[in-house]
Amino acid sequence: GGAVKSQLGRSPILLIDEVASELDELGRQKVVQALGQSGCQVFAATAEPQSLDWPGDRFVMRQGSAEKL
Repeated sequence: GGAVKSQLGRSPILLIDEVASELDELGRQKVVQALGQSGCQVFAATAEPQSLDWPGDRFVMRQGSAEKL
């Protein structure tokens, strides 16, 4: 997000799909840590939500509605 922030003058909103699908546990931890320290607002989608120790709010989609976990 740093390069985008320097161009825009503000932090971007990151939209990430399957953020951890191809990573091992250490890789997942590093990605989550980096995103948490980025200063960006992050929306991440995954089919394995229980596998991430996400630092912010988490939601699940059920029958077309988002429910906060």
